[in-house]
Amino acid sequence: TVNGGIRLHLPASTRAEVSLSCTNGGIHIDGLPFDGDISRRNASGIVNGGGSRITARTTNGGVHVIGRT
Repeated sequence: TVNGGIRLHLPASTRAEVSLSCTNGGIHIDGLPFDGDISRRNASGIVNGGGSRITARTTNGGVHVIGRT
């Protein structure tokens, strides 16, 4: 997306390889076991040992990934 943030709700059991980025905003991953590199504007790694690829990119806004039970 160009204008706006991304909020992604996933089951806590999700197995994924994630690649997240934003230009103006922040990256947050909550409620999921994340193993990888994360900074204010980029995150790359695996959730629950890895699995399907999830990519989320935005320009004006942040990326928030939330694990739900």
